[in-house]
Amino acid sequence: MELADPGEVAGFLALFEFETFPEGFWEHCMCTGEPEIRVWAGGVLVDRFTIHHGRSIRWKAFETDLALTESSSKEVKAWLSAQGISFE
Repeated sequence: MELADPGEVAGFLALFEFETFPEGFWEHCMCTGEPEIRVWAGGVLVDRFTIHHGRSIRWKAFETDLALTESSSKEVKAWLSAQGISFE
């Protein structure tokens, strides 16, 4: 699937809210994550990040995974599911 409309992209990205990892939650799992979200500009891949267990993302700009808030996790999962994308 592809999002090209700036409003759709902004709406998708607005779903992502982060918090400190909850007690007992690992900060970096060993999986490669799925789905992978790719960011393109002018036909060139400029960045990418992966979603891990529906609870965090991994992005090269940070040394560890970023924990999603509980509500953000639910919203991201629901949005992806509505697009026919399943994971976990």
